[in-house]
Amino acid sequence: MSETNLRQHTRQAADLLLNSEHAVALTGAGCSSPSGIPDFRSSTSGIWSEVDPIEVGSFPSFRYDADKFYRWFRQLAEKIWAAEPNAAHLAPAAMENANLLEGIVTQNVDGLHPRAGSMNVNELHGHLREAVCVDCYRGAT
Repeated sequence: MSETNLRQHTRQAADLLLNSEHAVALTGAGCSSPSGIPDFRSSTSGIWSEVDPIEVGSFPSFRYDADKFYRWFRQLAEKIWAAEPNAAHLAPAAMENANLLEGIVTQNVDGLHPRAGSMNVNELHGHLREAVCVDCYRGAT
C-alpha cells in the first residue's frame, strides 16, 4: 500500500470513528506480538506449529496429563508475564478514555489491554489472572 493510500485509509477510519455513536475495537494475537508474545496459528512461528494443540491444549488431554500441559504452557506464561503493553494496547485505552471507544473485545488471554488502562475489556478466551479447579470449581487469584 502506498503512503498516499495509507493516509487516505487512516483518515477514513478516523472519520468513521469520530462520527460513530458506539465503536468497539476487536483485537487478536497480532496486537500482542510486538510485546514478545507469539500467536497461536502463524505457519512458521505460531505456537501450534511446534506442538499438536489436541495433545497439549485440549481439555481431555489436560485432564489425562495436566503436567504435560503445564510443562508446555510454562514457556508461554513466562513470556506473557514479562510482556509490557505496546502501542496497540495503549492507543485503544487512550481512545476509550477519550470516549471514542465503548470498549475492547479481544481474543488474547495476556491481560495487556487492562494493564494498558482499558476499563471495558471482553476477553473472549478468558485470562490468566485467576485459576479454577477443574474438580471442585473453586477459584484462586
